[in-house]
Amino acid sequence: MDFLPVNINIRNRKILLVGGGRVALHKATILQRFVTDVTVLAPRFAEGFEELPFTFLCKSYEEGDLEGYQLLYICTDDHELNRRIKEHAGTAGIFATVCDAPALCDFTSPAILKKDNLTISVATDGKEVKRAIVIRNRIQELIKMVHYKSINRATHSLSEREACLRDTKLQEDTPGIFLKTCNRIEFYYGEGEVPEELIRHLFRVTSGLESSLIGERAVQGQVKEAYRLAAGRFKLSSSLHKLFQSALATGKRVRSETAISQGAVSHSLAVIELLSRQPLCLSNAVITVIGVNKLTRDTLLFLKNKGAFTLFLANRSVEKARLLAGSVGCEVRSLREKRELFALSDVVISATSAPHTLICPEDLVPGQKQIIFDLAFPRDVEETVRDIPGITLFNLEDIEIQMDRNRVGRAAEIVRAETIIEEAIGQFRESVRRGKVYQPVKWTGKAIKT
Repeated sequence: MDFLPVNINIRNRKILLVGGGRVALHKATILQRFVTDVTVLAPRFAEGFEELPFTFLCKSYEEGDLEGYQLLYICTDDHELNRRIKEHAGTAGIFATVCDAPALCDFTSPAILKKDNLTISVATDGKEVKRAIVIRNRIQELIKMVHYKSINRATHSLSEREACLRDTKLQEDTPGIFLKTCNRIEFYYGEGEVPEELIRHLFRVTSGLESSLIGERAVQGQVKEAYRLAAGRFKLSSSLHKLFQSALATGKRVRSETAISQGAVSHSLAVIELLSRQPLCLSNAVITVIGVNKLTRDTLLFLKNKGAFTLFLANRSVEKARLLAGSVGCEVRSLREKRELFALSDVVISATSAPHTLICPEDLVPGQKQIIFDLAFPRDVEETVRDIPGITLFNLEDIEIQMDRNRVGRAAEIVRAETIIEEAIGQFRESVRRGKVYQPVKWTGKAIKT
């Protein structure tokens, strides 16, 4: 028997599956991975068919039922009926496969491995089905791999990253780790081998070498939080657990053994440095900070240390704002009062997690001299605010451009950090080679040292 291995485009082709037993259910379950336009015909159906997205005809088979179909799966529990249906299919010119008679098949269903755009099939002309499955499973083990997708400041502008964030719709049932920072949107998923390029990338990200502010500390916490959330939501692969635990340990080592994180290496410090270049006396300025989070807390503390006196903290939730204001010493206002606050303020610093802009030209006083820092991703301030006379607007890209020069000043520390990362990659590879088992972290809500 000769079979030609081909891929058939089944779009707009009508497929009929005859049979309602366990064998038919198994075949239907495989089919639904590739196509939903299938009709299943049988006088009764085994439990489980109701979960499939197919059309069901509850009736006994008749020869006229084949009309209009191009592919036929014959899977009843009646051997004689299967052969009779195959004869009818041959007369009608319909390609058919018979579950219990490989010699009668016009085509066979191989053991299939499908991953993204890759399809691998193992066929034995229907004679050694179990052997085909074993070989398919061995191939699956060989090609298992951890993957990642990255949208970052090096490859995409701020506007493009915002658009990507709006359009990103991760599948709810896809186990993986979603990392979102000011600079990047990344998704890590899969199991098995971890490519060295991926290991190096995540180790560099966690160590702050891929940040716009080289060595910044915030990304270590962001990676840790992304891992914590994913570990609590999904049953992650052991490869992902090992990868992220190693990345966090590497980031901690880089910061403890080098001076990479000394100096202005956070967005809050960058704001203070940029403010120091403006013709402004902080002790006399009215400053409004919007949002309650670590970034705004650090910014308020730095402003206090630099002599800022009149500070307002605005937030949608006044209760949350009061908790932060009490620890840093500033006045609290509701975000509903933003226009009144802006009219009083010399400086506005906004860093919320809102999915939409909060500050538009209509909120500001034309002609008023004002410095606005937009530290949010996606942005809190409409870009058209930049065109208002008297307004000086710094968004994330502006701040990162201003601070890129810190890379030159940290050149020696970068080299030391990269040496540590290469050592860590070697240790990671050696632990994999030895088959060292990393136990998944059990998140209990308590802080875990990394």
